[in-house]
Amino acid sequence: MRGRKQGVVGMIGSRGSDMIYPGAGAYTSSKAALAAICHTLAKEVEPFNIGVTCIEPGDFRTEVFSIPIVAFEKIPDYEPVLSPTFELVKGFLAAWRSTEGSRTYS
Repeated sequence: MRGRKQGVVGMIGSRGSDMIYPGAGAYTSSKAALAAICHTLAKEVEPFNIGVTCIEPGDFRTEVFSIPIVAFEKIPDYEPVLSPTFELVKGFLAAWRSTEGSRTYS
């Protein structure tokens, strides 16, 4: 692309960087890092007439939530902080499952 003095780099990010919930720091920070990389790369390749775009899609069905989350030990002191997030995720999953088959994607 530098040699041709034109091009576009596309990256797939996530709106997740804007959704701050207790217990989701690793997820949201990784999404924010990708957005920062996109913005930085855009400045770095701008002199070569290369564009950079970061596509951040909204919600869509994925199998990621079908995997049980058992990778961490619950610490009772954090229960009051993390419990609302867990309840939010449970509600989100229930809503997804209740509309299975009725959504269309374009």
